[in-house]
Amino acid sequence: MNTKLLRKSLALACLGLMLGAPALRAHDGKDGKGGPEAQAKMIDKMKADLDLTDGQVAKVKEECIGDEAAEKMLRDKMMLNVDRLRLLVDKKAGADELTAAITLVKDNKTDLEAQKAKHMDAMQEILTPMQQAKGILMMVDLMEHEKGGHGHKDGDKAGK
Repeated sequence: MNTKLLRKSLALACLGLMLGAPALRAHDGKDGKGGPEAQAKMIDKMKADLDLTDGQVAKVKEECIGDEAAEKMLRDKMMLNVDRLRLLVDKKAGADELTAAITLVKDNKTDLEAQKAKHMDAMQEILTPMQQAKGILMMVDLMEHEKGGHGHKDGDKAGK
């Protein structure tokens, strides 16, 4: 694999880590985590930590709202197929039925991953390379903190 492709793949993977982290991604809020308040908090944190302009904030809000709706639809569809698979397992269905159900769940997962990649591409278009780098550091620090680590050794935010 050439070095340029490897670097780009690593950068996209890190950006995906940053943008896909459950700690900052909003969702429907049914479990007490997420919803519109969490999304607003996430965007405020991004604005402060990544030095987003007002124009970028508006674009991020628009992208996050559209992405969340698309991902929710795909997650709901996948969960229906998982429930169907569970019923087939409980009734000890035949191999053909199980294989078909498994294929549906795999296809749903592929669709969800494609939506996440689309979201990452859109966010990459909004953020500058410096903002992307700060976002990656912010997410790594947050994940270390959530795991009981210490985050950035100097305790500052995303290298500010």
